[in-house]
Amino acid sequence: MKNIKLKSVDSESADIIVNIHFDAVHKGHASHFYDEDILNDWSPPISEARIADFKRRISKTQPIAMLAYLDEIPIGFQ
Repeated sequence: MKNIKLKSVDSESADIIVNIHFDAVHKGHASHFYDEDILNDWSPPISEARIADFKRRISKTQPIAMLAYLDEIPIGFQ
């Protein structure tokens, strides 16, 4: 049986969210229809600077957001 859990987002979740977003854009259906330049506009390559920027944004705004895990593997966010 699959086990789905939701966890609150905090600044330590930044790398997970950046990776999920990058994979969704670059490995999902959009990658079959759009050029790499457009995909990179939507979700730039993963870097320490991008993750650090996202951590700062989360810390500043304290968003109400959730991460979804399937059997302890992060699969999505809102």
